[in-house]
Amino acid sequence: MSTISEKVSMLPHGKKIPLKFDPAFKIMFANPDHIELLTLLLSRVLKIDYQDLEGRIELVPLKIPNKMLVDKKGERDIVVKFHNNDDYRIEIEVNVSKEFNQNILNRNLYYLHQLAESGVKESEKYNLIPRTYLINLNTFFVDPIHPKAIDIYTLRNKEGNEYTDKLKIYNINIAECYDLWYHNRYQGKYGLFEEDLVVLCASFMIEDVKTYNRCIEELHTTQEIKNTMKEVSEVMNQDGELYARCYNFEEEQAKLNKAVLEEVREKLKNQSKEQVQKLYEELLRNQAKEQVRKQVEEQVAQQLEEATKRLAKEFLKNGASVELVSKSTGLSNQKVQSLLKEIDK
Repeated sequence: MSTISEKVSMLPHGKKIPLKFDPAFKIMFANPDHIELLTLLLSRVLKIDYQDLEGRIELVPLKIPNKMLVDKKGERDIVVKFHNNDDYRIEIEVNVSKEFNQNILNRNLYYLHQLAESGVKESEKYNLIPRTYLINLNTFFVDPIHPKAIDIYTLRNKEGNEYTDKLKIYNINIAECYDLWYHNRYQGKYGLFEEDLVVLCASFMIEDVKTYNRCIEELHTTQEIKNTMKEVSEVMNQDGELYARCYNFEEEQAKLNKAVLEEVREKLKNQSKEQVQKLYEELLRNQAKEQVRKQVEEQVAQQLEEATKRLAKEFLKNGASVELVSKSTGLSNQKVQSLLKEIDK
């Protein structure tokens, strides 16, 4: 179990660090000391009895090629395979975004490709290709037109015939799971595995201890596993370093900048004055490019907002409710109501 850092956590009394944050999620589910928690999660996603997975889950440390190091600092969230059975390779990614983000999906698709490729060797037979699954734990709908809390993608033709079961992408909207659990709208809607998955994923969004503990108690699992989830969470809540990583993004960015600066200094040790001057000029050019990039991003954001409003209006014209349009587009109910009034004029 994680140790408490010397840094003091600034969490208010009764509050907790939610598992939707990458560092917290990894501490809870990527620790060999309590691998049973990851086993529980995979059991509910894959609809396999816990007992059939117990003792078979193996964490796989994988790195991302340097050219892909954009915002993940070289580490994926969780990659696993089944011990003594290389038939499964599974990647789990937590994707927190206020709205649909195609860049996140593209990045994770790249991870899936890498994972599938790593499971196949030239000497292997085609029938030994492992099942390769990507589990996306999102805070947004991948398909806003047909929003589902649990959405599974496979290779199929237009008639719905599945080409293979060896490649799957699970898109689970943990924010929607929380909404379903909090308003008790999930019972009777899903099978037993999926109901438990909704409850488990709902816990990822919770930011207060009392509600979290109540949610965990509703899981259909052993009391020992429930207690472990509570204990690990309690330790995390006292970890000041983890708190800073999850909440103080400026501090985290400063650490990254410092690491980059140290790397640059190391490279400059044996450089001539001319080479240093050249690097300095290049940095200035890059700074100017960054200013241009920010201006472009602002223009794109404005265009995206206008496009979102147009899409919302189309939904409303086709009879969609204000609530559905709000969830699908990320616009507030008040904004959607305003757009509806514009249509009625």
